[in-house]
Amino acid sequence: MLNYYNNLYTNQLPSTTELGLVQLDSKGCRSKLLPTAKELIAKIEELLPKIIRARTDESKKWLQKCIRDLQKPVATVEDFVEQNNNMNYTNENF
Repeated sequence: MLNYYNNLYTNQLPSTTELGLVQLDSKGCRSKLLPTAKELIAKIEELLPKIIRARTDESKKWLQKCIRDLQKPVATVEDFVEQNNNMNYTNENF
């Protein structure tokens, strides 16, 4: 979205527009908006890999825990019920 507005402000908006007797100059507005969009794009590009990595690590930990819970041996009825609950939990939250 920011790339769209960056492109719009740089290429598609005229620098001056006449509205009847008034001439509107958008150079000042453009000079304030363009750096903001570029800075936000740079910040997003910097933060996004870190956020994705953190979420991936969190998902990996959860998945490893579920795998450990599902690999427990089943010897009694209580173990079977626990295993069945673990399986249901994993299926509902995966």
